[in-house]
Amino acid sequence: NLYGYGDHFEPAKSHVVSALMYKVHQAKRDGLPAVEVWGTGVSRRELLFVDDLVEAITLSDRIAIFTRAPGTIKEIRDVPIPRPRDVFHIHEAPGFADVYDPLWNDLRAEITRGPEPPVG
Repeated sequence: NLYGYGDHFEPAKSHVVSALMYKVHQAKRDGLPAVEVWGTGVSRRELLFVDDLVEAITLSDRIAIFTRAPGTIKEIRDVPIPRPRDVFHIHEAPGFADVYDPLWNDLRAEITRGPEPPVG
């Protein structure tokens, strides 16, 4: 999962990544030895913070695009660019535009979309 700027840190509104970041921050601030995370322990996730789409493509094999709010998965895209990948030269990799352009179009649609109207 990718997390970026503009996500919510309020416990009642946050997504998985920001909720974990909030809990870890609170635990560190309060000197707690552990953070409680609910779940069965069966699901596994790798979480990655990036503020640059090229960096995400360089580091990831699959990228999930989330809707603005509520945060649901809009699209999961594979990154079929061979490894090793170099962030400074990945633009030259065959197929880079085929990966970058659809991801950017999905992100742009979410960035420019207005907030959802309040429920109730």
